[in-house]
Amino acid sequence: MMKQLIYLLVLILISSGCSNTDGNKYLESCENLETDLGYTVGIKRSPLERIEILPKHFKRRAYYSVLEKNENWYILETSMDELNFTIYDMKNGEILRHDSLQTIDVTVGQTTFKSFDSIYFNMPERSNLIRFDSAGIIKEKIDMSALKLDWMVDGSPFGLHNSISQGNILFINQGNRMVFVNNPFDFWYYSDKTKIKLIVEYDPSSNTVVSNFGERKNFMTQGDFEVPDKYTYPYLTLADENLYASYPLDHQVYKYDLNTSELVNSACVSSSNIKRLPDPLRKSSSSQESINFQISSPSYGQINFLKI
Repeated sequence: MMKQLIYLLVLILISSGCSNTDGNKYLESCENLETDLGYTVGIKRSPLERIEILPKHFKRRAYYSVLEKNENWYILETSMDELNFTIYDMKNGEILRHDSLQTIDVTVGQTTFKSFDSIYFNMPERSNLIRFDSAGIIKEKIDMSALKLDWMVDGSPFGLHNSISQGNILFINQGNRMVFVNNPFDFWYYSDKTKIKLIVEYDPSSNTVVSNFGERKNFMTQGDFEVPDKYTYPYLTLADENLYASYPLDHQVYKYDLNTSELVNSACVSSSNIKRLPDPLRKSSSSQESINFQISSPSYGQINFLKI
């Protein structure tokens, strides 16, 4: 009997040892409900109240961006398949405008609703932006095709992703500079992924990159594996002179100082609903495995900052 007990104990220790060796700490959730991002933040995990949106123009295949103005919220909806756009007045529950962009002949990508005079549309050529007003009239064209970052491979175009929600633009310096996520030609093409810096501060008046930062040191920069591209780009939000970044497959929130472009600190603020992030796919995984990954894997979305 004693021999059996000793044998069982050894098996448990070996099994635990193997698990710890193969495990990745970035996949495990954290349990702390308080974190320090330069000041102590108490985290309350609770579901939000649903907002029902049932207008006649609602589309399932659409991009959305939000404008907060005069204690009201306005939602800009743009079709993925057509040149139609709709602006909703959430406070009064009505449609302000439903029209089409007659001045271009290609469907647009992700939009950024800065104001009623400045609605930025990401174009299929991701080095190009067009600024419209709420009447659908072109106010400005921005061409960034001549720009290049040091770490980018030859032939990789500079610019925003035009079809994912991480492609929105933030504005700093009284709205004169943009902060956005640059989309590399192919994240997985780079042998040393630690050189990739995805966050760009851009000056449209001089068409120059002011800074490029946002190096990651998590499980997606290590090992020989694959995840769909949309999981490699961060969501961004601004607060004062700080930028916060959150990645779909990362429990951490990263805080950057916009004056220095330096990482100030990071903190694990994992959701109680995501105990563990999904293991990445093998390089040899099939298309069906990739589809299954995207359907079934928990991930984080847009990050928002609210001072109370």
